[in-house]
Amino acid sequence: MLASSKDDLIYQDLSLWMGGDHYLLPEQYDITIIPPGNRSGALVSVHTGKSTRITSEDTGFQFEDGVYCFRADSCGVSYTRYKGIFPYIECCLLKARVLLWETKREQLEDVMEMLDSLKVKVELQDLTGAQDVLQVIKIKLHNLKCDCGGCN
Repeated sequence: MLASSKDDLIYQDLSLWMGGDHYLLPEQYDITIIPPGNRSGALVSVHTGKSTRITSEDTGFQFEDGVYCFRADSCGVSYTRYKGIFPYIECCLLKARVLLWETKREQLEDVMEMLDSLKVKVELQDLTGAQDVLQVIKIKLHNLKCDCGGCN
């Protein structure tokens, strides 16, 4: 998963599909994307075995920083995966590294390490821990007082 902005997400299908004479591999399949703090989501079609660009027009919501639930149903089984998407934080950190590296290097390195930790917590499905780290990152970025204009 890669969010280039709040309006675009690249979804890469890495599913292990069944093979054989009696099974037809679909060209596309549907997934539900549930944004942070939301109980309902958006149903979108994605390409099998390759990347799909998903836009905010497809989902009805922008991709804000947070942990998203991706769900696909197949043969009566629901498969769920959580992924962290952080377009604002990553953009802001990139700008801060250019503008503040000389004066606030330690603070920036701390936030970058926390972002790495956040991504690991999401991969390990530690959603409560991930949410806690996300809130601390937001506070630390705010305290850096970096101009993150253009990242919105």
